[in-house]
Amino acid sequence: MMMEIYFDEEKCKEHNYDINERYQIIDKFFEDNHVKKIDKGVYLGTKDDFTVFNKANISLPRTKWFRQIIDKMYWRVEGLAPAYREDCMEAYYDSMRKCGLLNEDTM
Repeated sequence: MMMEIYFDEEKCKEHNYDINERYQIIDKFFEDNHVKKIDKGVYLGTKDDFTVFNKANISLPRTKWFRQIIDKMYWRVEGLAPAYREDCMEAYYDSMRKCGLLNEDTM
C-alpha cells in the first residue's frame, strides 16, 4: 500500500507556508506510525498499515492548511488493478458534496 501527497508550491507561497515544513509534518505522522518514506511525499506500507493510511485519508483533508496547499493525494492498494490509485481529494470533495457539507470551511 502506498500514499502519495504532493503540495502545490505556488499555493504554499500564496498562503505563507514553507513547503518543506509542511512535508515534515506529514513525514512525522507516517514516521510516528512506522510507515516508511520512500520519496518526498511518498509513503510505503503493508496491509497491516491500513488503519494508518485510512487515518491520513480521513484526517488530512479535514485540515484547513492541507486543503489550501494540496495538489494531489493518491492511495494505492496492492491487489487492485496495477494502474489503480484512489484520488483521495476527489473522494473527499465528492463525499462532502453528497452529504451537503461542502462549503467554504470544507473546501
